[in-house]
Amino acid sequence: MLELGQPMHAYDLGTLQGSIAVRRSRAGETLKLLDGRDAALDDSFLVVTAADRAVGLAGRMGGFDPRVTDATTAVFLEAAHFAPAAIMGPWRRSGTAAHRHRIRHPTGAGPGRRHAGSGHRGRA
Repeated sequence: MLELGQPMHAYDLGTLQGSIAVRRSRAGETLKLLDGRDAALDDSFLVVTAADRAVGLAGRMGGFDPRVTDATTAVFLEAAHFAPAAIMGPWRRSGTAAHRHRIRHPTGAGPGRRHAGSGHRGRA
């Protein structure tokens, strides 16, 4: 959400089970991304998890399975700041970094987080 100055990602809340957390990925873990690619992870990536299952790459891209679709009725909106070195290093080393995934907000979370939630209540 460039307009708000806050990196965010929306998940279909109905597909998420358990607690939302962030952890290091596990060697050999894979995650199908929003763009359809299967990302092979090692233990250097940060992942967003639901019930300890990876559902997104922290600060980079959400997973395919919990994506918002026309059938979505409730949304979980993630607004977080991750240290640039923690998310860019693994992407560069893996060769999966792309120009469209550059860090846009290296100084931290902006005021857009409050604004985003206030305007979307009841619209999903």
